[in-house]
Amino acid sequence: MEENDTPEFDAKPAVNKDVWLLLIVLDVVAMCVLGFYLYKHFAPQMTQQPAKPAVVQEETTALVTEDISPIADAVLIEETVADVPAVPETKTDVQAQPEQPVAKPAPTPKTLVEEALESVEPEPAPQPEKKQSIIVAQGKSTKYRQVTFRWFGKGKSVAVVSGFTGSKPRKLQKKKDYWETTLAIAPGSYKFLYIVDGVNQLDPYAEQKEGRSVLVVK
Repeated sequence: MEENDTPEFDAKPAVNKDVWLLLIVLDVVAMCVLGFYLYKHFAPQMTQQPAKPAVVQEETTALVTEDISPIADAVLIEETVADVPAVPETKTDVQAQPEQPVAKPAPTPKTLVEEALESVEPEPAPQPEKKQSIIVAQGKSTKYRQVTFRWFGKGKSVAVVSGFTGSKPRKLQKKKDYWETTLAIAPGSYKFLYIVDGVNQLDPYAEQKEGRSVLVVK
């Protein structure tokens, strides 16, 4: 019985030493972890630099002072100007004098030549000679009239065309300074044209209507 109890008694101290060593190690680790968290929490507060708000406040004060200084100068100038007494306006003698009428220049006398030209009345412009291009005469019978057509213009061949010619041109004969033909025409109103060198022409000495010369036979 004594031999069996001895080994058990010797093993117990070894187990107690291991437990204590483990506890010490755990304590050391726990202290390290706690110290790390404490350092991490209090380190920013310990390393923070003071006096920054004061610098910001000083800069703000300086800026406000610089911004207000022009306004203060302007107010000071306005007050100085307001203190200067106003100078009363005085009317000059020129304004008090009445306006004098401006003398009109005397008219320039006309020369004898100008007076003579004004006294002479202008001659009327010469009117073109009215030529008798149509001559109406009583015929042998009372039904028709003998009508003579004369063309006083230039041309190599002249003809007259109208309803009384049956819409066919009737040639005129060359005389001294004009062309002439005589036709028997019943009383009435007619429109006619001259054909001069193939071109239609109006009678410049007869009445005109709707682009045609007019003939009235009574």
